[in-house]
Amino acid sequence: MNQHQNEMKIMAKGDDVTPEESEIRPIIISETESPVCEKEYRSVDSRKFMMFYRTPPGEGTVAAIVFCHGGLGEAVPEILRSAVLNGALQTRFLKKGYAIIQITRRKFGNENGVPASPLVDLAVQDTVYALNTIFSLEFVEKKSLAIYAGSGGGAMALGAATETEPAALVLGEPASMVLSGVFDALPAGATRQELEKDLNKYYQSEQKEKLAAVVDQITAPTLLLQGDKSYISDFNHDHLVPVYQKKGKSIIEKVFPGQSHGFYWGRRGADEALVDEIVEYVDEYLRERLNLKPRPIT
Repeated sequence: MNQHQNEMKIMAKGDDVTPEESEIRPIIISETESPVCEKEYRSVDSRKFMMFYRTPPGEGTVAAIVFCHGGLGEAVPEILRSAVLNGALQTRFLKKGYAIIQITRRKFGNENGVPASPLVDLAVQDTVYALNTIFSLEFVEKKSLAIYAGSGGGAMALGAATETEPAALVLGEPASMVLSGVFDALPAGATRQELEKDLNKYYQSEQKEKLAAVVDQITAPTLLLQGDKSYISDFNHDHLVPVYQKKGKSIIEKVFPGQSHGFYWGRRGADEALVDEIVEYVDEYLRERLNLKPRPIT
């Protein structure tokens, strides 16, 4: 394991807040060529957050991707900065010519590691405020801003997309069930494993209606990156995709057979060839949907 991966492990706080951590080598682009910039913003309750970003060389607006990490926790600034410098996916998209922006949000899990209201709603609002701040950056055009998110971050992206209208969503096995309120239906003291064991017991008409109401407000075309080893990917296939389709929303489900949860960050068995395949596939998807084209770094 190299030095930057060790640093990210040491600085991690909460559960799984460093999906950018990967055994896959990053694309090294010097800070002279593409400096790391930071910006502070405050959320609905004046809580302070930091975001970090890099742009390809050149002037003017450019296609951009916001990255939302997974897990239920908040990432410290050092992790966010390291992600735009050393993230396997982030640096590949920067090389492709996209501006890359890494954000976080507050922890939205309770003491049992379960996504809980009202923490979920506050974390979604953190993401909304981050996106509204990003829309004000001089290199960003609203119709050329995509979100790349995974797992818990995917839930935050879906929730925020109901209020901010990004140009496209690319979601790695998003924990979309979080937005249905299904975890609030668990008995007191229950863990996520209880839901995994018997999802249908808790995912009833109330939860289905709530998820449908979220999807109803989303305008962004959505690309799902899915493996086939997680109950989260099963839920998305069985419930999220049909809701999109029923409401006439644009969604593509791209399945990567044999891949585990987290593969879309280059983790848990994903190799460099798979990461490169994901980047190529997503790049093609975004080029067809964003107003501006990326500026490749040669």
